[in-house]
Amino acid sequence: LNSFNITHIEQAVNWTDTKKIDFYVFCLSLKELQQHAAGALFALAFNNPENRDAIRDAEGIPPLVELASSGTDQKQLAAGALWNLAIDNPQNRVAIREAGGIPPLVA
Repeated sequence: LNSFNITHIEQAVNWTDTKKIDFYVFCLSLKELQQHAAGALFALAFNNPENRDAIRDAEGIPPLVELASSGTDQKQLAAGALWNLAIDNPQNRVAIREAGGIPPLVA
């Protein structure tokens, strides 16, 4: 799968945000899809408290922290997603800290 195929799949399927979140959290485990997945989670978390909780519940924070710690181009997207997840969400802040997310965000 590449980003074109993912975008095509998403447009063809009437997914709820929860299904999209589960899909994109899974895609974080696939090197070829990490950038697209991090960008999608960044967008889904923006101005959406319910999605912020859903991303945490889907175990999306640890792989985003891992990606933010990498030296890849995806680092900025993962850091942005973590930023959006932390906004007005103390539980996500704790989860980010517990996943080791502070050092890569302040580096």
